[in-house]
Amino acid sequence: MSAASIKIPRRVEWVDTDAGGRIHNTFIFRCFEAAETRLLGHLGLLDEVYGRLPRVHLHADIGAELRFWHEVEVEVRVAEMGRTSVTYEFEISDGPQAVARGRVVA
Repeated sequence: MSAASIKIPRRVEWVDTDAGGRIHNTFIFRCFEAAETRLLGHLGLLDEVYGRLPRVHLHADIGAELRFWHEVEVEVRVAEMGRTSVTYEFEISDGPQAVARGRVVA
């Protein structure tokens, strides 16, 4: 894990699921944002940039089903730094299996 990446655990809560008990797609981006916040705090940038990173592009591929109370690991890393933007890549995994992968440009 590089200095511009972080891994955090997350658990699927009841509010994260649909009527069938499977995750709602918004769970993926809430996991990303929780890890992004931790990364910015770890880098000492949270107070400086919080609220100043509007999303301009969001993409996620969801490859496995998650259900209530499942625990996953969320990894976020800075993939690219532009003059006015940052591109993150993220992966949500269940052990060795990737559950979701994506990119966010802010």
